Amino acid sequence: PVREAAHATTATVGPAGGTIVATAATGTTYTLTIPRGALRTPTPITLTPVTALSGLAPPLDLVAAVQGAPAGPPFALPAPLTVVEERSAGPELGADALRSGALAPWSASSASTPAKSVTLTRS
Repeated sequence: PVREAAHATTATVGPAGGTIVATAATGTTYTLTIPRGALRTPTPITLTPVTALSGLAPPLDLVAAVQGAPAGPPFALPAPLTVVEERSAGPELGADALRSGALAPWSASSASTPAKSVTLTRS
């Protein structure tokens, strides 16, 4: 993956829980909410936005990605990651493109159409 190291965010989160927010150069925000009791000891957690992944075959395209560290599941409880990515329909996109879903939000059961956001949970 190609990472945006300049936009990485690191915070030490302990048993009380906490929130870490990273914002990519595109404005996409990644918010990791670590609940109380998910970590037993203070742990440095890093979120690094990713701008490219190799091996994606057309028509797949990377919309938003973030890499978390440390690797592995350090959480005793699920820690939801909320991704908010906003797009604008400019003059180059006509009504047909809008109807065909060119600007459709991510497809996920927890997606919110007006806000174009999705919450992903890793347990």
